[in-house]
Amino acid sequence: MSQTVQIGNNLIVFTVPTSTATTMDWSVVDLKNLSGGIIQSSDSVVACIAYNVIDESLYGYDVIQHQIVRIDDQFQLTYLGIPLGMSPGINWAGTIDTNGFMYLSNDSATEYYTVDLRPSSTTFLQLLDPTNGYAPIQAGRPYVGITPVYVAGWTSLSDGKLYGIWYGSGENAGKMTCINPSTGEVTILETTYPMPTDYQFRAITRDINDTIYAISPTAGKVFQFTINGGVVTGADLGALDLGYMYLEAVLSPYANPFGIVANTAEFDIQACDGEEPTTIQSNREDVDIVNLIVEKIASCSVVFPGGIIKYCVTVTNPSNNEFQSTFRDVLNPLLTYVSGSFTVDGVSEAPNITGKEISFPVTIPENGSAVICFKARVS
Repeated sequence: MSQTVQIGNNLIVFTVPTSTATTMDWSVVDLKNLSGGIIQSSDSVVACIAYNVIDESLYGYDVIQHQIVRIDDQFQLTYLGIPLGMSPGINWAGTIDTNGFMYLSNDSATEYYTVDLRPSSTTFLQLLDPTNGYAPIQAGRPYVGITPVYVAGWTSLSDGKLYGIWYGSGENAGKMTCINPSTGEVTILETTYPMPTDYQFRAITRDINDTIYAISPTAGKVFQFTINGGVVTGADLGALDLGYMYLEAVLSPYANPFGIVANTAEFDIQACDGEEPTTIQSNREDVDIVNLIVEKIASCSVVFPGGIIKYCVTVTNPSNNEFQSTFRDVLNPLLTYVSGSFTVDGVSEAPNITGKEISFPVTIPENGSAVICFKARVS
């Protein structure tokens, strides 16, 4: 029986093998080292794929059959049709926010559709109007301020807005573009990062920190973007070699592939003379989440009174950061530290002894380990 898709921290990438393909390949990629490969092929071409946290399923739009589809853990498609009032001509830009609403751009890039993908909702698979409290509607909503909006792929950040990269030519080419679905307003953000000449990013997604990842459509280069104070900066993470064209990429919006905790603080400042309050943001602060691995072993499992046990503790650091730490070990009341037995990576050291506690400052190198050994006598 088919089940919901378990994504975890993996990036799922969708590619086609040729320029005229009617099938697509599905790959699973580890973003930290860009490793992974094709795991299955599909007999359809699906755009606008995104993860719906409401039912833990992938959804997309079959550009050949012109229907919204649900995708199970075996990448099999369930065809759901299209809502009343929605044109079958859909651009490649589409995503799902964390409230379960799917956003799709029409083929002329002049308006967007909002589809209810909350399975228990009474308006499931109907068009909704995000500018009017998500009331049912039988039409799309126009973009405000800029039209058409030349963005080939979207992702929805935690602010509920849609983000993609402007393609084509002109002053907006290669710039991060923000659409506010509750108003239809389009904003072009200041954007600085190394870019290929082909800006038509279809494969774009984000993680729990609102870090955006986009894959160059033909080169397969993976770009990482952060937005701070309305300014977009980015970096080239490397390239994938999975297919001719990168159609879509999906992360769970709760994924944290690089183990980062990010946050900003805000102050709402009340203005004078009835003006609107001003919100001031702090700098973004990123903190790495590191899973140090600590293992302690004894030289023997059976010992008699008066005997000596040698303990070794290995701490492994898989991160790219060096850590200054303090080793502590509180001995069992039946054990007494053997003077002169303490070593760090084979080098004799003099630990601090306070009662039964042994402590010593230890440096744990990046992508490395430290081994602390000592002896104790059984009373």
